[in-house]
Amino acid sequence: MISLSSLRMLRDYPRYGFELLLDKTWSGVSPSLCELIRPLPALYVDCFRNPQQVDHVLDRLASGDTLSEALEVQLSSSFRRAQLTLVREEGVISGYLSPEPVFVAQERLLLQNQVSALYRSSRQMITIMDSEHRILDFNAMAAHAATLRYGREMCQGECFTHYVQPDRIADFKESFTAVLSGKTVVKEREISAPDGKSSLYEITYTPIYDADGQVSRVCFSGIDIEEKRKTQRLLEQEQGFVSAILNTTNALIFATDTSGRVLRWNQACENLTGQTLLEIQNAPLFQSSVLIAEDQKKLRDIYRSEAGLPAYVLFSLCDKNQEAHPISWSIQVSVGEDMPTLVVFTGLDLTQQKQIEDALKESESLLRQAQKMEAVGISAGSIAHDFNNLLTAIQGYSELMALHDLPAESRGLNHELLSTCHKAKNLTRQLLMLSRREADVHSVVSLSEVVESNYALFQQLAGSGVVLNYGAIADIPVLINRTQLEQVCLNLITNARDAMNGEGEIRLSVFSVTLDKERHHRLFGSVAPGVYGVLKVEDTGPGVNVEVLPHIFDPFFTTKSKERGTGLGLALVYRIVHKSGGWVSVKKAGGAVFEVYLPLHAPSSAKAISRQRSLHPVTFFNLPDAAADRLRTYLRQEGFAVSKANDLTSLDASSLAIAPFAQAQNRGLKSCRGVLYLAEEKDIESEAFATLAPHEDVLIRPFSEEQLKYRLLAMLR
Repeated sequence: MISLSSLRMLRDYPRYGFELLLDKTWSGVSPSLCELIRPLPALYVDCFRNPQQVDHVLDRLASGDTLSEALEVQLSSSFRRAQLTLVREEGVISGYLSPEPVFVAQERLLLQNQVSALYRSSRQMITIMDSEHRILDFNAMAAHAATLRYGREMCQGECFTHYVQPDRIADFKESFTAVLSGKTVVKEREISAPDGKSSLYEITYTPIYDADGQVSRVCFSGIDIEEKRKTQRLLEQEQGFVSAILNTTNALIFATDTSGRVLRWNQACENLTGQTLLEIQNAPLFQSSVLIAEDQKKLRDIYRSEAGLPAYVLFSLCDKNQEAHPISWSIQVSVGEDMPTLVVFTGLDLTQQKQIEDALKESESLLRQAQKMEAVGISAGSIAHDFNNLLTAIQGYSELMALHDLPAESRGLNHELLSTCHKAKNLTRQLLMLSRREADVHSVVSLSEVVESNYALFQQLAGSGVVLNYGAIADIPVLINRTQLEQVCLNLITNARDAMNGEGEIRLSVFSVTLDKERHHRLFGSVAPGVYGVLKVEDTGPGVNVEVLPHIFDPFFTTKSKERGTGLGLALVYRIVHKSGGWVSVKKAGGAVFEVYLPLHAPSSAKAISRQRSLHPVTFFNLPDAAADRLRTYLRQEGFAVSKANDLTSLDASSLAIAPFAQAQNRGLKSCRGVLYLAEEKDIESEAFATLAPHEDVLIRPFSEEQLKYRLLAMLR
């Protein structure tokens, strides 16, 4: 401290004025300066927080290098900033201070304290450097990181490159140069620790400007984002997992807001409806074309109901062909903080279930029909045999009576008796056909030839009051028992005649059709696609009523009078056609229309396939002689070209190979078109089973020759 009495007091102009000797000691002070700086220090430079800078300016003035200087200083006593002006005049340095207002200084000090608090307590590593990479200041996190990674404390004044990994020096200097030009640089870098572990950091280089707008310092900050990145990756993985579930599940899942607008629409919904989320989200779902009108109203009422959303609901979605699929939906409301409320629908398509139920009903119907036919057949067959024996005796005695000279009235009665016997025999013949269980002998029969060769018989059967017309397009070969096919024609013509009461027109036609997809018939089951020969019988009668159709093929079911119908004609048609792999279509088009579909026979293609199979080579590879001799004889009889090979060089790539199961690991065999390994039961547990290719198969002993042939033909297919 210095005593004011020892100083010369200057007038108070300019305010905060003073005089110094060239040795930088006080010469005089103004009263206002004494008030501003209390107590007044003995050395002038101690008035300021940047004494070195002030001392440097005084040296320049004392040496005569300059006559005046101005600089910004900060007072030691109050932290206030001021403008210091110094002028040299005749061996004396005079000057004055221009301090900033007190409230500005207070605000500046408060701001500095706030920045300092943030700087010191930040979780980021913060280091302040000058333009030469020298450290000017650093916070606790930077010091901790330096100690942790380099085993020493960070010091002011040293070069920051001492704390940069050697392989990062060039990158650091490049970034630092960019910051000195006024740019802010942000990078992500992995920083390694001495133990070899590395963490991902977000590094930021920020320029700090001086009063002249020049970059004088650089703020280097870094924050560990390894945990953040891990969390982000886990979140992305979780989102990907959820998306994968939504887009690969067979369940139909979509979500809407509380107004019904679609926000989520998974792949199953898109596959069914053919509409993407972008196409479906433009309007509430209950206004979309993927719902039928009835379900649009149902869904609209659900959203607008004051009772809240139900847990389950049933409505349909329309596919690309506008066919409605019934779907059972469960509804879940998802409410989250700062997230829109979602109404999540999870649906199960009941179409397949309905198809299964329909197929089950169809199978049950077929089973009931088969059981009915079998029961009737057994009963009818037993009765028919006994009745036929009695009928034979009656007919025999009647024929003996016809040999005698009987009165005219008796002859007439005996003639009626014989006629009735013939009718009864025809009835028993049909009963016996209905009860037959043995396999029918089928042959290739031409539909048109059967109709044409029996046309006269059919015309006689139809009667004089019926016009019988026939048209055929070509020869239609089918595989069926010829006698049974004739019986089908007779029964259908008889049925048509009786339906018209003996007057009208019957049209017969023969043609072929191709079914491009599988069909289902209530009584005949699944009908495979393919080419069929068709026998069509149509009449001009009243047709078949809808209520009659379900029972039309039932045994003993008839709409005729007791004198005219037995109910066996169409039942026999059903049995014959069904046994032949065909089916019958019945419809009403003016009159009744019966169409009998029988599989078309294609002998040329069958011969070509047989010829192709018979010429195919089969090679025994390392097969024991005893087994090879037995199989060789059989396969040659079946038309295979059999050869033997003991090494891979003798194998033909187009051949089928038969080898012991021990050769399953032989990679050379896999080049053959197909390989059949012969194995024992003990080989079943072998791991080699899991390595078999699609063109390899295993046949386990003992096996039949037919099993061997079947496996080889399957490989050719």
